[in-house]
Amino acid sequence: MDVNNPKIKDLLDNEEDYLKQLAAMPDKVLEKKLRLARIQMQMALEQKKFNEVDVLYLFSNMIIEARMKRMDLELGEEENIETKTRKKKAAFKKSIKSKENETSIDKFEEDDNKNIKPEQLTLF
Repeated sequence: MDVNNPKIKDLLDNEEDYLKQLAAMPDKVLEKKLRLARIQMQMALEQKKFNEVDVLYLFSNMIIEARMKRMDLELGEEENIETKTRKKKAAFKKSIKSKENETSIDKFEEDDNKNIKPEQLTLF
């Protein structure tokens, strides 16, 4: 790969910017770009334009990398949502258990109060 090629040098120097731009594009657009890059790569090989093959190879790898980064971000968001949901469910279950304990204590106290006879109540 000829790093002195201005197109390759540009791709390597501005890789992060290009990845951000590509990651912002919809999947269908990226799929189309990848398909076109592979067709152009095949045509460049047939015409023995090896510098162009290298540029297109780097570009197709960038497209794939951008799609992978976006999937990682989407999965990370889903994992965060799942984690938040699990935490909310756990907190809800905990609050229900504490309410059940409170009601059982209240019932226990009510039962105790029902068993007390008026003769047992005295003032000091």
